[in-house]
Amino acid sequence: MRLVYEQPGSGGPPPLLTIVLCAYQHEAFIEQALASIDDAAGSGPIELLVIDDGSADATLAIACAHRFDPRLAVRVFTKPNGGHVSSLKAGLQRASAPYLLPASADDYHAPGGLPAAIKAYRSRGVESTVTVFGGIYTPGDERDPNPRGRQRVYLAEQQRLFARSPGARYRWLCRQFPGPLLIGSTIFPVALLREIGAWDGTVELDDWPTFIAVARAEASSAARIEYRPETILFEYRLHGGGMHTDLARSRRMLLEVAGTVPKRHRRACTAFVHRQMALNHLHRGEWRAAWSEYAANIAADPGPVALLTLPVRVALTPLRRAVRALSGRAARGPRED
Repeated sequence: MRLVYEQPGSGGPPPLLTIVLCAYQHEAFIEQALASIDDAAGSGPIELLVIDDGSADATLAIACAHRFDPRLAVRVFTKPNGGHVSSLKAGLQRASAPYLLPASADDYHAPGGLPAAIKAYRSRGVESTVTVFGGIYTPGDERDPNPRGRQRVYLAEQQRLFARSPGARYRWLCRQFPGPLLIGSTIFPVALLREIGAWDGTVELDDWPTFIAVARAEASSAARIEYRPETILFEYRLHGGGMHTDLARSRRMLLEVAGTVPKRHRRACTAFVHRQMALNHLHRGEWRAAWSEYAANIAADPGPVALLTLPVRVALTPLRRAVRALSGRAARGPRED
């Protein structure tokens, strides 16, 4: 990996937060991501590590040409293409702050979100607290096959997850993923990430394996997870280049994670992945593929959960859409006439 740009910062106190901004073919988005970090430069000492994953477009050139706020300590790196997890690992290895916020250059931080998150940590000593903040879906481009519009990322399912005890939360995450649960809305202690071997390259997916490992640490009293969805930290951009548009890749990555959970949870976890893929195919009107995944779900873990969960979820889809629409209006705030 090669350092291509460095700004030492204003020489104030050492950084409290390292932001690892992973970028790959993000020339259309990275300027907004960088500007949203600049806007938070006065809220506390921030170190920004931009990791370009071998982009063939102008992503790296835009990052190097950006006029960063002089208070930020910035390093821009480029490396051969190795995937998102490899970029996170490279950033974690080079982080100098006690806390780390992963980010993707096709997303951006919500106005006021990053200062509020930093404020939550400034009054603390260094501790093993992982904080999950809120996020907003924002439309990206017309290529997205499942456009959601602007709405909150976390709803009732995440609320139920975080209302559970640490042990129950760990079991839940080993058996299913309350999609989504995103590292981009989460601040982690660097020492904890290193201790649990986060982003060690054994799996391609970033979010779910990280939260399984953190929940395992919490269940053994080595960490604490707090949930603060009222603080909107970032805007998650939906666009045609996102992972959710490539179902074959999503399936492979999710089944890869299912193969790593403890054996007592593996069958249920595998069945869950097949159910999720069946739902995705149903949303696209791909009935044959949906039926195939539904059958694979039953084969993986025969029983009433595999048999009934998908039909019940399909039946409840209109209600879920209504709830999401109402949540989206709440996220946007009142209209101004």
